[in-house]
Amino acid sequence: MKLITLLLLTWPAISAHTESKASEEREKAGAALEPARYIAKLKKQPRDRTRTDRESVADITMGTGEYVKTGSGRGYVVFTAHRTQKLNKTGTEYVVEDSQQTRRKPLSGVSSPAGSLDVVATLDIKKVFWSEGVRGQGVKTAIFDTGIAQSHPHFANAKIKTCSDFTNSGSCEDGFGHGSFVAGLIAAQTECIGMAPDSEMHIFKVFTDKQLSFTSWFLEAFNQAIDQEIDVINFSIGGPDYMDRPFVDKVREASANGITIVSAIGNDGPLYGTLNNPADQLDVIGVGGITHYRRLASFSSRGMTTWELPQGYGRIKPDVVTHSETVRSTSHKGGCKSLSGTSVASPIVTGIVTELIGLARSLNIEPNPAYLKQILTSTSRKIADTTVYAQGSGMVSVAEAAEAVRSKQAMAPSFIPHSLILHDCHLFWPHCHHPLYHTSSPVVVNLTVANPVSVQSRIMSTVWLPSKGPKGLLTVGTEYSDVVWPWSGWLSVSLSVGQATNFTGIVEGEVQATLEAKGLMYTFSLFVSVKVIARPPRHRRILWDVFHNMQYPPAYVARDDLQVTSDVLDWNGDHPHTNFREAFNNLVLNGWHVDLLTDSFTMFEAKNYVCLLLIDTEEEFSQEEKIKLQHDVSHNGLALLVFAEWYNTDLMKNARFVDDNTQEMWTPVVGGGNLPALNELLEPFSAAFSSSVFQGAAKISDSMTFRYASGTSIAKFPKNGMLFHTSAPLTDLTDPAKQPRKRSRQNSKNNFKQSPQKDAVPVLGITGWNSGVKLALFGDSGCLDSAHSGQQYCFHLLQSLVKWAGTGRIDAGLLASRTRRNLSSQWDDASVALPSRIGPALLESHSLHGPNDRRDASHRPKVIAGIKPILNHAVTVSNATRIPPAPIRSPVFLGEVVTVPPSRDFYTHYVAVALPVAGLTAVLMLWKFGRRRRPA
Repeated sequence: MKLITLLLLTWPAISAHTESKASEEREKAGAALEPARYIAKLKKQPRDRTRTDRESVADITMGTGEYVKTGSGRGYVVFTAHRTQKLNKTGTEYVVEDSQQTRRKPLSGVSSPAGSLDVVATLDIKKVFWSEGVRGQGVKTAIFDTGIAQSHPHFANAKIKTCSDFTNSGSCEDGFGHGSFVAGLIAAQTECIGMAPDSEMHIFKVFTDKQLSFTSWFLEAFNQAIDQEIDVINFSIGGPDYMDRPFVDKVREASANGITIVSAIGNDGPLYGTLNNPADQLDVIGVGGITHYRRLASFSSRGMTTWELPQGYGRIKPDVVTHSETVRSTSHKGGCKSLSGTSVASPIVTGIVTELIGLARSLNIEPNPAYLKQILTSTSRKIADTTVYAQGSGMVSVAEAAEAVRSKQAMAPSFIPHSLILHDCHLFWPHCHHPLYHTSSPVVVNLTVANPVSVQSRIMSTVWLPSKGPKGLLTVGTEYSDVVWPWSGWLSVSLSVGQATNFTGIVEGEVQATLEAKGLMYTFSLFVSVKVIARPPRHRRILWDVFHNMQYPPAYVARDDLQVTSDVLDWNGDHPHTNFREAFNNLVLNGWHVDLLTDSFTMFEAKNYVCLLLIDTEEEFSQEEKIKLQHDVSHNGLALLVFAEWYNTDLMKNARFVDDNTQEMWTPVVGGGNLPALNELLEPFSAAFSSSVFQGAAKISDSMTFRYASGTSIAKFPKNGMLFHTSAPLTDLTDPAKQPRKRSRQNSKNNFKQSPQKDAVPVLGITGWNSGVKLALFGDSGCLDSAHSGQQYCFHLLQSLVKWAGTGRIDAGLLASRTRRNLSSQWDDASVALPSRIGPALLESHSLHGPNDRRDASHRPKVIAGIKPILNHAVTVSNATRIPPAPIRSPVFLGEVVTVPPSRDFYTHYVAVALPVAGLTAVLMLWKFGRRRRPA
C-alpha cells in the first residue's frame, strides 16, 4: 500500500473532531486499537531557536492507544506513554529508546511549629457533614503528587483504591512527604483525621522523591483519571507556564469529563501578578491561603492573571481562600506534622468539595465543576480590606456552602463575581483608582462565566440596562468567549464615558447576558457601579505604556536584577497593577490620574496627557510609532519619561542556561529591557543608553539615594539639558572578569566575582524646559519594581519628573545636587558602547511587530484562547505496524505522539490519522503547540 505523507497542520479543533469520528468508527466495527509502534523519520533535525552552538536532540513519547467507553457512556482514547523515548540517529531514522521527560515540582509547604490547626475542628466538619452521615463515601478523590506512605497507620483503614506510579521510580511510595501530607488532610483515619475519611482515594504519583516530573506523566495520569471516572482532583503544584498547551488542554479535557479540579494558587505573594497554573485556569478552582486570624497569608499569590497582557486585562483569581498556616496532617515518617502554604489550602478545599459532592448525591443532585465553583464562591465570606485580586470571592464558608446544596436551587449560569462595585477600594483595587471621565482610557474587567447547566454552551447576547446616573453617559461594551467550555467561559466588560460632562457621582446598572444551553435560553445579570468625575486637567493626567512590555511566557525575558538568585525568569507582567503596583499607587494617591496604554502609540491623543511613561519596555517599536511619538513630543507638548533596563549581549549569553526541565539551552530574547529598540526610538532626540550594566547604591542628590539594580548608563544626551552622575561608585557588571558562571534554572545564582567600581556614572538626564522637547531618562526601573526593590524605591524621583513635565520646575534637591552637570553641548560618552541586538530571530517570534506579529485582534482585550504556532520541522510517520487496509472510507485514528521539545521550551502534541485521498490512504498528523510549564 502506498503511504502519502502530509504536512503537519496546526489545527487542534480538527484533531479532536477527527479523533472522535475515528473512535466512533472503531466502536461500530467492534475493533480495539492494537498496540502500534512507529519509527519517526525527521526530514530535518529540530533546532533550538535560541541556540547558536549546536542542534538539539529530539525527544519523543510513544505508546499504545485503546478506545474505551465507560459505564457512564463517556468515550475517549486512552493512550499510554509508558516512558519517554529518546530518538537516536541511525542513518536517516531515529530509533526509539527509553529516556526521561520534562520535569516539574510540587508547591512545597513551609514547616510550621508544633502548635497547629486541626482543620476538622476549625471548620466544624463533624457538625456540618459527619452528623448527617456524610463522610465522603462514594466520592472518588484523586491526589496528583509524590505518592503516599502506604504502610502509614493513618491510612491503614483508608479506602485507597488505587495507587499508580507514573514516574521512573518503580514504586508508589512517598519518599518526600508532600503527597502523604496532602492525602492525610482528606483521608487520614487516626490522630490528625482527614476531612472525608470514607472517600475513595486514588493516588497518582507524578513526582519522584526529588520532586521531578514530566508532562507526559501528567497526560497519562489524566487519561487514567478520566478512565476511572474520578470526581475531584487535587493539585498542590503550580508554575507560571500557562502556555504548556498539552497540559492545559488535558486539564480542560478532564474538566469536560465532569472532574472538578482544585489547585493551589502559589506561594509567591505578597507580590501581585504571581498566580500559578493550573489554578489560574477558568475551569479550575484556584485556592489562596489565609492565616489563623483569617487575614490573607503573606505568601499567598495574588492576581491578576497575566494570560491577557499586554493588550487586555487579567481575570480575577484566586477563586476562594482558606486556612494555610500551621495546618496539621500526616507526616510520612510517622505521626503528624504541621505545614504552611497554599499547597495546604488546596486539599482543604478538595476535602470540602468531596463532602459537598457526597451531600449533593444524597439529595439526588449530580454536581459538576461549575455547580461546585458556584456553591463555593457564592457562599464565601469577604476578608476586610483585601482586593478581589488577592482573595477572589473570599474565605470558604463550609456551613453556608452545605446549606446552599441542601436548598436544591435550580442550576443556572452566573457571573463570578456577581457584582462590580468599582469605586470600593477595599474590594476592587485597582479599579477604584480609575474613576471614569471623558477621554479617559476604558476600564476593563474580565469575569468568569460559570454554567452548570451544560458542559458546552454559548453566550448569545448582552445588553446594558442603566439604573442610576445621567442617561446615555456611560458607554458599556462587552466581549466574550465564543464557546463556554468546559463549564466556564469569560466575559470582558469595558466601561467609558462617551460624552463631555461635568457630572460627578455614581453610575449604576446591569449587564444582562443571554446564554443558550441544551436548546434553552438563560438570562443572568452583573451589577455594575462606577464613579464618574469631571475631566481632570492635562497636567494631572499620565499615560503608562503597557503595550511594549513582554514577560515569560511566551518569551524568556531575563530578570531585571542580575543579582536575583530565586528565579531567572521575568514573569510578573511588568504591569502597573502587578509588580509596579506600589509605583502606581504612589502616583494616584498623590493626585495623578493614570491611564493604561494597551495599544500602539498611534492610538492615543497626546494632547490629553502631560507625559508618557515608558518603564522597562522589552518590545520593538514600529516605524509608525516612532514617527508619531517624535511628532507628539516635538509639537504636542507631550513629555517622555523613560525608566530603562540593562541590555548587554555578553551578559545575555551568560544568562543562558540549560533548563533542568527541558534539557535545552535557553537564551533570553532581550535583556532586562530592549535598549536597541529604545535607542532607535530616542534617536531623533539625540539620546541613547549604553550597553554598560551597573549595580549599587545610586545617590544623585542628598534626598535621592536608592538601589541601582542592574541598570544602564546614559551614553548620549542633547545639549542644554542636565545630566546627573552618581556621587558614589557603582559596580560595573559588564567587565568580563566578573561575569557569572553558567547556571541552571533551579540554580540561578549569578556568582559574580569581585567587580571593578566606576565613579560618576551618568544615570539621569533631563532636557531643558525651553529646548522644545521634554525628555527625562533614567537608567534603571528596579527602584519602581516591587519584585526586587525592597524598601529602596525611587518614587520621589518619579514624582519629581512628572511634576517637571507639567510645570517645568525641577525638584529643589536635584537642582542643589553636586552631581548635576549642565550640558552646553551634546553629551556623547566615548568610553561606553551602545547595545547591539543579540539576534533579531530571537525576538521576532514574540514581537508585536514584524512578520510574526503576536497580536490577534479577535482576542482583545480578553483571555488569549491560543497562540500562533511556529513550524520549524516536519515529521513523517513510516513503518507503522497498524496501518488500516485500503481502501478506507472515513478517518481512522492511529495514535498520538508528544515531542519534548521540538524547539527550545516548546512541546508539541501530535495525533496521527489515516485519511482516504483519491483511493489511497494518507497519514495526516495534526498538532497542538505549546510551551513547557514551570512549577514553583
